[in-house]
Formats: sequence, C-alpha cells, structure tokens
Amino acid sequence: MSTFEGCTSITEIKIPDSVTKIEMSTFEGCTSLTEIKIPDLVTEIEMYAFEGCTSLTKINFGTGLEKIGISAFKGCTSLTEIKLPKSFKHSITDLQGNGPFFECTNLVSVIFEEGTKIIGEGVCAGVKGITEIKIPDSVTEIEMYAFEKCTSLAKISFGTGLEKIGISAFKGCTSLTEIKLPKSFKHSITDLKGNGPFSECTNLVSVIFEEGTKIIGEGVCAGVNGITEIKIPDSVTEIEMYAFNNCKNLKKITILDNVKDIGLDSRDVVFENHNEDLTIYCYKDSYVDQYGEKYNIKREYLQRPATPTTPEDNNSNNNNSSDIGSTQNNNSNPTSSSTNNNNNPTSTSSEVTENSSSAISGKKDITLAPQILPKTGVGKCFIFIIVLISAYGIYTYFKYKDLKDIK
Repeated sequence: MSTFEGCTSITEIKIPDSVTKIEMSTFEGCTSLTEIKIPDLVTEIEMYAFEGCTSLTKINFGTGLEKIGISAFKGCTSLTEIKLPKSFKHSITDLQGNGPFFECTNLVSVIFEEGTKIIGEGVCAGVKGITEIKIPDSVTEIEMYAFEKCTSLAKISFGTGLEKIGISAFKGCTSLTEIKLPKSFKHSITDLKGNGPFSECTNLVSVIFEEGTKIIGEGVCAGVNGITEIKIPDSVTEIEMYAFNNCKNLKKITILDNVKDIGLDSRDVVFENHNEDLTIYCYKDSYVDQYGEKYNIKREYLQRPATPTTPEDNNSNNNNSSDIGSTQNNNSNPTSSSTNNNNNPTSTSSEVTENSSSAISGKKDITLAPQILPKTGVGKCFIFIIVLISAYGIYTYFKYKDLKDIK
C-alpha cells in the first residue's frame, strides 16, 4: 500500500519537481483530492495511480509525460476535461479493453495538443461521455483501441497527417454516422475476425475518402454494415486486402481507371461476404472490370468522359476548314478560271481575292468591287484639257480684238 492510498481527507498535494514517475496506486482512493499538477519531468503515470479520486476536477499534465498505465484515472467521476501534452505516446488497456480514463462518466472533452505524433493505445477507450474528437494535423498514427466503446462519439475530425489506424481503434462507436479520411491515410489493421477499426459502428453509413488518397488501407471498412455506397477517388491506385470485407449492405462501389492493384491474385479478399447485389461501377475492360469478372461480382459500365478540346485544337480545326474551303473554291471551275486568266487579267485578280475571302468567311463577300472598273480618270482628264484650250482661245480672241480697236 502506497503512502497516500486511501487518504480520503487530502484535498491538495504538491508533487516535487524532481519526480520522474508517479508509481502504482500512489493516490488511489483519495476521494477529496480536487486538483493535481504533474511535474514536467514525469514521463510515466503507472496503473491505478489516481483511481477512484472522485472529487478530482482538474489535472495539469507536465510537458514530459509519455505513458499512462492501466486504469490510472479510472472512476474519476468529477473530471470533465483533460488536455494531453504532445509528448504523450502510449497508454495501456485492461483485459476488457478499457483505458486509463474508464468510468470517468462526466469526462466530455479530451484535447490532444498540436505536435502530438501518436494517439496511444486505448487512451479514451470506454469513455462514454465524449461526443467529439479533433485529431491534430501532426498525428500520424492512432493506436489500437484508442476510442473503442466511446458510444457517444458522434464526430471525428481527422488531421491532415494521419497515415495509420490500429485494430478496433473506433470499434463500437455507435453514435458515429459519417467519417472523412484524409488523403494522407495509408494503412489500417484488422483483428483476427477480419474486422477493421470501425467495426460495430452500427450507425456509420458514410465513409468518404479524400481526393488525393493513393491507398485504401487494409480492412478500413471491414465489418461496417451500415454503408451502402462507396466512391473511390480517381487518385487511388491500390485497394488493400479486407478493405470492404463483411460490408453486408454495401451495394454500390465506384472505382475508376487508376486502380491497378486489388487485394490478392489468388482469391477475392477485398469484398469477402459481400451483399449479393454488390455492383462495381467502372469502365469497360479496365483492371477493375477484369477483377469483377474473375470473382463474379456484378458490374455497371460508366461512360468515359470526352477528351476536352483546347483553344489550339479549335484554331487548328478552323485553319483546316479554311484550307479545304479555299481549295474547293479555287478548283471548282478550272476551265473557267483558265479562260479568265488568258482574256482578262483584271477580272482574274478580282476573282482570286473574292475566292480567298469566301473561303475564310464561308460566304461570298458582296462588298468587293465589280470585276471591270470604269476608266473615269482618263475621261475627266480629257474634258479638263478641252475646257482649258477653249478658255485660252476665248481669252486670245478678246485680247486680239481689244488691240485692233485701239489701232
């Protein structure tokens, strides 16, 4: 028995800064203890350390904490919120799969500090009061049983760095209805029965994989009976084994061209125990189509999208049309064209201009000048000379007459 175990009258205690470990059952049963500050040098809180501290309302974890033992805070019924430091890495569950905060019936908020890398094994297992969890972007792994049997957990916000989810990490979270996995997610692990991290989430009906995802991890949806439809992003290239095992109500899954690797070649280990109406929506003759044919899974073929045209393609098509039109116009009457070339050069020049314009616009340009232009310039010049000569003659006549009269 530890020094303070069962001391029901203690309300406050200061742990020396030099302490590096809170040993087993140190403050177990201290029912009047209301607040505790864990020094920064403490790396481990051993099992049962604060079990049954029913008046404990606040815990200040130090910056060096890495590990929390079995049932370390079990039955601390006055706790409503905890904030775990980014140094925290590991916790341990009991034989029933319950974590260090099991039976903390009023605990509704668990905050993981940004910078945390791992959500430890069973850290929130059996905490039935929490309704929402935010996983920091820094987290790469959620270990097994981390949130098992969190029956009120209705919302999970996964961070952008998550890569791996362990066995039964969210098993039995019966209030979950939808999850969205980030594109960083790569891998999950199934239990001995082939069920994945979300098995027994009986109300989970929507699983969304973010566009940009490359791999659908092992057993990620295995045992999720609520989902009826799944869309695999176009970015996915591989679907690992057991991914959709025991999804007994899954009837529609859309898988596009980029998937080139599914489960094993020897047998179907991706859709085992699937609904008899399961249909894969895919492109004809794709890798997925061949997989479905091999393992007798129904398929519905999608229509491939048309190749989009670019402005350069449109310009090229227009230029080709112009060339064709020009050729047709120039060659439509070679005999007539040859005749005009020999007899009327002016007319020929006009026709070439007219034909070229018609080929580009697609119709005859009526604004062009007629083929034979009137010679108006020569006529005007001739008239001007006659008028000038007449005027000079009249002037000379009157001048000569005036001289004659003077004499």
